[in-house]
Amino acid sequence: MAKAGRPYLKEIKPEQYKETIITMMRYGSNVDQIAKDLNIKESVLGDFIREEGIDWDLRRRSWAWKTEGKVYRKRRG
Repeated sequence: MAKAGRPYLKEIKPEQYKETIITMMRYGSNVDQIAKDLNIKESVLGDFIREEGIDWDLRRRSWAWKTEGKVYRKRRG
């Protein structure tokens, strides 16, 4: 039987996704959403971003650490 909720995240190293992370942050994604998309723990991803200085390099871009509120699609009807 499968457990309810989010599946267990394996220990994935964010180094292999460095260019992808930079690109996603450059276009305004939030760190919690990037972690979810890449199946990386948010704390591990945050530590990696700080250690590599990616947050400092992209400080003038429109990314954020957390998503504020929920994003809903507009339905046309």
